[in-house]
Amino acid sequence: MKETLKENGELKTLYLQVCSARDSVTREMKEIRNSIQKERDDFKKQEKDYIERIEKEKQQVEKLRVELNNAKQELEQANKRITELHTEFTDKQKEFTDKLNKFLEDEKCAMRKEMEACIHVSREQ
Repeated sequence: MKETLKENGELKTLYLQVCSARDSVTREMKEIRNSIQKERDDFKKQEKDYIERIEKEKQQVEKLRVELNNAKQELEQANKRITELHTEFTDKQKEFTDKLNKFLEDEKCAMRKEMEACIHVSREQ
């Protein structure tokens, strides 16, 4: 009987040790689960933040693309207008040059006639 009591005491001690170990493992597993859940939550938040940032950047890129296209159109219109003004200027410059040349030619002819008249008068005297 003594031996049975002794064995029961040992079994009881062994049982308490196992329960204590089980409780310790359970606590550790719970801590690990909580840690894993926290990491999952952190990753989900990071993913959400990343997606939001990417969306904002996409919107910014689209806005800049529209602005760039508008600027290109304005530049093309400005270049077209510059070309038109250059052509108009060249045409007016040619017209002015032609009129000036005609005026100078007319003046030369008028001066020749005056000189001829003067020369004719000089010969008669």
